[in-house]
Amino acid sequence: MTDKFTNILAIETTDKSGSVALFKGGDVLFERTLPTVQRSAQTLAPAIDELLQESQLQPMEIGKVAVITGPGSFTGLRVGIVTAKMFAYAVGAEIIGLSTFEVIAFGGLLSGITGEISIGVDAQRGDVVVQDWRIESGQCFCLSEIIMTPVNDWWQNSAKYGKNLTYAGPALRHFSSKRPATLKVADESLFDPRAIIAAKLAKNRPQNSNIWTIAPIYSRPVAADEKLSKM
Repeated sequence: MTDKFTNILAIETTDKSGSVALFKGGDVLFERTLPTVQRSAQTLAPAIDELLQESQLQPMEIGKVAVITGPGSFTGLRVGIVTAKMFAYAVGAEIIGLSTFEVIAFGGLLSGITGEISIGVDAQRGDVVVQDWRIESGQCFCLSEIIMTPVNDWWQNSAKYGKNLTYAGPALRHFSSKRPATLKVADESLFDPRAIIAAKLAKNRPQNSNIWTIAPIYSRPVAADEKLSKM
C-alpha cells in the first residue's frame, strides 16, 4: 500500500496566473497551469479535480498539501491559502507553507545553478521585495531577510556578490525594460514559483504550519494597514 504522505498536492496562486501540481507516490508528477483569462478563484478547484482524476487518486489519499505563501498577489494568495487550508482540513493532510523565494531558489538548484541568487518580487510603485540565497553542495541557504527596496537599488546587489550573481523572480518580468544588460539573469522558468517545484520541495519537508496559523506574505502592507500606520 502506498504511503499517503508521498501523495502531495501543491498550489501556487502568487500572480494573475497560477499552477497546481500533484506528486503521486513520490515519483509521478501531474501539473496544470491555471488560465490567465480567469481569476484563480474560478479555476483552482476545477484544476485540482482534474489532477485527482488524472492521477486516479481520491482526496483522502493526499497526505500533504503544499501552498506558496508569497510574497505575491494579494487576492491570489488568499485564494490559494484558503483552498489549501480547506482541502487539508477536509482530508486530514499535513499543510506545508513555502515562500516564493525558497521555491524559486530550489528551482534554481534543480536547474543546475550554483552560487548566489537574488530573487525579487514586484511590490508596485517602483519597489521590489528581495531575498538572497546561495546554492551549493545540493542545498539552498538563505542569506538575507526579506527587504523592500527600489528596483534600481536591487540591481546593485551584483556589486555585493560579484558578477556571477544570478537574478531571478517575477520582478524580472515586470521590470524587464529597466534591467541593466550586464546582469546575469536566470532562465524564464525561474521567473515564477511553480507548483511542480513546490511539490518536489515538500517531498522531504515535514509539516511546518497548521491550518489555523498559516498566512500569506504580502509584498507590502494592504492599503488599509498602510493608512492606519500613518495616523
